[in-house]
Amino acid sequence: SSILFLMYRLVQLIIAGFLLFPSMNVFGQEEGRLSLRKKLLAARQQENFMPTDTAYLNLLGRYGWSMKIINPDTMNLLGDELETLSKKANYEPGILKSKLLKANAFMLTGDYTQGFKSAEEAERMAEEIGDTESYMIALNAQGLGHFRQRDFDQVFQINRRGLAYAEKNNNPKMAIKFNINGATILSMIEEYDRSLTMFGEAKKLVDETEQPFQMAQIENNQALLYFKKEEFSKAVELSEKALVVFARMEEWSWAADALTTMGNSTLNQGNYPLAKTYFDTAIDYLKQTNDPIRKSNAYNGLGRWHLTTNQVKQSDSLARLSLALARKSSFRIGELEALDLLQKSNLILKNSEAALDFANKYQILSKEISSSNEAYKLKIRLAENEIALKNSRNEKQLLEQRQVLVLLILLAIGLLLSVFFIRWKYRIQKKYTAELKEANDTKDKLFSILAHDLKNPFNTLQELLVLYQDEQLTEEDFQGITKRLKENVHLNSLMLDNLLFWAKNQMSSLKTEQQETGVKEALTSVIELKKEELNQKLLQVEVEIEDNLSVLMQQEHLKILFRNLLSNAIKYSPPSAKINIRSTKKESQVEIAFQDQGHGIEDEKIRQIEERRFFDSKPGTIGELGNGLGLFLVKDIIDGYKGDLVIESSANLGSTFRVRLN
Repeated sequence: SSILFLMYRLVQLIIAGFLLFPSMNVFGQEEGRLSLRKKLLAARQQENFMPTDTAYLNLLGRYGWSMKIINPDTMNLLGDELETLSKKANYEPGILKSKLLKANAFMLTGDYTQGFKSAEEAERMAEEIGDTESYMIALNAQGLGHFRQRDFDQVFQINRRGLAYAEKNNNPKMAIKFNINGATILSMIEEYDRSLTMFGEAKKLVDETEQPFQMAQIENNQALLYFKKEEFSKAVELSEKALVVFARMEEWSWAADALTTMGNSTLNQGNYPLAKTYFDTAIDYLKQTNDPIRKSNAYNGLGRWHLTTNQVKQSDSLARLSLALARKSSFRIGELEALDLLQKSNLILKNSEAALDFANKYQILSKEISSSNEAYKLKIRLAENEIALKNSRNEKQLLEQRQVLVLLILLAIGLLLSVFFIRWKYRIQKKYTAELKEANDTKDKLFSILAHDLKNPFNTLQELLVLYQDEQLTEEDFQGITKRLKENVHLNSLMLDNLLFWAKNQMSSLKTEQQETGVKEALTSVIELKKEELNQKLLQVEVEIEDNLSVLMQQEHLKILFRNLLSNAIKYSPPSAKINIRSTKKESQVEIAFQDQGHGIEDEKIRQIEERRFFDSKPGTIGELGNGLGLFLVKDIIDGYKGDLVIESSANLGSTFRVRLN
């Protein structure tokens, strides 16, 4: 028992500490208002003072808000002054703030008609200038008015609008406020579990470090709900946490609210001394405010304590004070509790007539409240159903809009794909047409050259035979002419071989069978075939090819490749020059290089060869004719086997053709 007594005394000392706070903290709060007032006076005394200066108007608005709890009438007057000056300055934010000041002041003083008018004007103006936070403050002011008039269904609907708007505009501060308001409404109609859930939603949005006041508000309201659910220890725990924050921030009405809940809870737990301390502290705090509802609550709590401790006259006096305040502020729950105390205290005091009168009034008001609560519950449920139906319609409309949008997107994609396909097809067709035209031009040019090159030897042969037949040629002349004729026939034979190979590839694409072919063997047979041409120009061929070197290519194709490369080297090599043919091997690739000592190839001709374009061939070093088909076929064969042809050439130093094959 001594330990319990010590613990009780410790709690009393802590509460006594709180009792010291009002004088100090109220002084600090008053100092804040006085500081704002001093700044206003100092601004007015400046030589160049302009009452329409925006800095002064903002200061005036802040001073007006500081009077909200202390003196709503002064708040209203400051709102009028701010509105007049802001209109002169054409300062819209100041006009808007003045309407919000007046709306809240009217609601707090019970002038609801003017309060709603100012709040609705502020709502419209905030929407016009795009001030989302002021828009929500205007909604909240309307909710306050409906709450004080106990139009809970209206409060609920406004609150739902505000909450949706806060979430849409990503304003957690106002979302917290609207969640708290909604939860408070639900608690007023005894929907305690739903109210706790909504407070929980608000709590999720609060950063306790950054927003201690909002967290304290939520926990204070949760404490009241736990008290009503008769979970008194939980109620005291949450109220104590909230009280520390409210006292530190000089929010005396809220601090008194927390103390009243703590007093009622400890009274129900039978801790009468501690309950008395809580109630007395709450009433001391409320002396610094103009809050009739919380005063009514505190007087009822202290009156209940006096009745429980058999101090009936004091209970009666406190209940009468509470009744007057509750009726003045339309606080019907406070009025009902006061009537209950009065009927009980007067019954004990043997004032039977008064006790009966209070009992009748209690019964009537109790039925009215019960009936109203049921009606409010019904209205709120109807409002919820209406909102749900509206949301359902909106969701259906949104779904239909999304379906239309998806359809339009699909149509647009289809159209774009169609356009892309048509353009792609057009480009392909254009490419094929260009390639076909180029191929036809190449064919026409080739046939024109070949017709000329093949026709000349036959014409020469025909003339030779006529002359010989007419005995106009000597034997010696005939031998000399036939030697040159033999050379032309040999050249034409090579042209015909190339032409036949090219024509075959044009009719059916080159068939590249991957068969292993010896490089040196194929090259030796080609050199042997070209021996007479080499001897005629006294050319030397130096071959550096590995004996067992092979490539994956048909032997016929490799020989055509070598024959044309060697013919090109012979044609453009000066007499008595050297032709070098070397091979190197890097991993799986073989390189065979044909190097001559001719006069080189122009860059444009190299590009034409690499792009497989037909070109005019220049005569050789001793007047050898050609048509360019040989190198055209070389590139064709190498590409067919997915190899590479690299041509290096320097003016008057010769050319090197590097063939790279697998």
